[in-house]
Amino acid sequence: MKHKKKLIWLLLAVISSFSLLIELNTKTIIKINGRSTISLTFLILGLFIYNFYNNYERKNNYKGFNILALLFAIFMIFGYSYDKLDSWQFVFGNYLFVIISIIKLIGFYVLFNVSLHRLYNYIKSINIKDKKNKLVSKFNTKTILYSTLFILICWLPYIISFYPAILSPDPTNQIKQFFGIPTRYIDGIKLIDNNVLLTNDNPILHTVLLGGSVKIGHTLGSDNVGLFIYSIIQISILLSALIYSIKYLRKMKAPSQIILLTLLIYALTPVFPFYAMSTVKDVIFGSFILIYVIKLFDLIKYNNYKTKDYIKLFLLLLAVCLSRNNGIYHILLSLPFVLIFLKRDRPKILVALTSSVLIYLAFINICLPLLHITEGNKREMFSIPFQQTARYIKYYGDDLTAEEKNIIDKVLVMETLVDRYDPIKSDKVKNGFNALSTKKDFNDYLKVWFRLLLRHPNVYIEATANNIYGYFYPNTTKWYIYYKEYNARLNETEIFNYHYNNLNVSRTILSGWGVAFPSIPIIGMFVNIGFVVWIYLYMLVILIKEKLYKYITVLLPALSLILVCVASPVNTYFRYALPCVFSLPITIWIIYSVLKEHWANN
Repeated sequence: MKHKKKLIWLLLAVISSFSLLIELNTKTIIKINGRSTISLTFLILGLFIYNFYNNYERKNNYKGFNILALLFAIFMIFGYSYDKLDSWQFVFGNYLFVIISIIKLIGFYVLFNVSLHRLYNYIKSINIKDKKNKLVSKFNTKTILYSTLFILICWLPYIISFYPAILSPDPTNQIKQFFGIPTRYIDGIKLIDNNVLLTNDNPILHTVLLGGSVKIGHTLGSDNVGLFIYSIIQISILLSALIYSIKYLRKMKAPSQIILLTLLIYALTPVFPFYAMSTVKDVIFGSFILIYVIKLFDLIKYNNYKTKDYIKLFLLLLAVCLSRNNGIYHILLSLPFVLIFLKRDRPKILVALTSSVLIYLAFINICLPLLHITEGNKREMFSIPFQQTARYIKYYGDDLTAEEKNIIDKVLVMETLVDRYDPIKSDKVKNGFNALSTKKDFNDYLKVWFRLLLRHPNVYIEATANNIYGYFYPNTTKWYIYYKEYNARLNETEIFNYHYNNLNVSRTILSGWGVAFPSIPIIGMFVNIGFVVWIYLYMLVILIKEKLYKYITVLLPALSLILVCVASPVNTYFRYALPCVFSLPITIWIIYSVLKEHWANN
């Protein structure tokens, strides 16, 4: 029996090694580069996995981990195919691909299943004790001061090298909007007032903050000074959120090494200083989400809020709503669940929630129209169906009748739709949306969209999978950090003069470090969106297993962000998932501390 078990594990180890190493090719089925090298790698990896499996004691098998392992295996199979071919051809292309996919699915499933169970057992067994020495003791006396100084010192090379700020396309257009310069945001929409070019495509308060800062610098004779004013404000907000999380770790009496590790992540992981200098709206929004996650846990765990704390909660909720146009969804998909577990303070929480939502809605639907600021283009809401239509026309365009083509043309411009189709980015497709099309035109389009779905549902599935797989597939990284100078976009208007300083060498070094970081074994996974999503899903399953349902609320902001990423126009767009990354260190410790307390009491 013992030998039979070893043989089974050996066979499964071979299959898992096959799943990890074998690459596919549409012509030769299996692609092998350097036979001797891959044979040696296969042998070493197979022996390692066999040892990993053979030492696994199959006890307390949990169905939740089994399901999660199967999901991860599916993500790997389909993610690989879409990453290589923009289709599921490596899964369903022919009988051989189907057989290989089944084998790989088995290999990945066993690997993930054993890993999830063993990791759970390891987490349950470890006990992190506070270790102190002279350096740690000195750090503990002034944690906030030393943490702030250390982060700023580590960020300073980025702040100096990328002075005044890193501009990407959206912030560039926001600045132009503020200065009354036409941008793509007004293409094809009806403005409330032709003299007011501001729209709410990006949060209007962020546009005013960014544009207003540049205006101050512009008045003083330097656009760079204005941009740096904005950078200082954003750095202050992000830094305050990070320091608040460290302060909260102290409140939770986290071991010193956990606090120091969190501090090192904030200071040395390039994603933090790069985004501190990047003028995208997601940085300030992500800072508020980080604080919001802590507040959710604080409510659930301690439930000792006073009136002033609820006022602060109200202001935080309003800040989340106003700092990103979809911020309200993250509030509505998380805070109401707190009401299920907190009976005594329901009225106060409800007042804070209702007040913030009503004020936000009044601001968007009453204040902005009164100021002649046009709402954002509704094309942003239809990225998924627009991509599905574009892919359908690319592969089955000949199936369409003249009437169907005419109906689609009124909404999406048929002539250039195929050329505009990008499998992982719907911007070009949705940017061709005719916002002046009538309600009838759009309703007719939706009818055609549904008709085409019934004809070739596989096209719609593939279009959506192709646009989202990277959020669940760890082996791909796209649009990770901004570091280039986008002066051509802003300086194309003569009134602006934005430019970096002459520290080209330091920018090259820092950019190289930033780009290389995701490829560093283990620690690089911190900025891997697919892997970060896996961590959140794993924490969710563990909480379900332990029946700690009330603490799932702590994960809800991240889970709702993942849902928004799925509906977003770009695949694996790092800044969309940025709040999940910002919140990850503190969330992991929160969940770990809850689990350890639960296990100690049971």
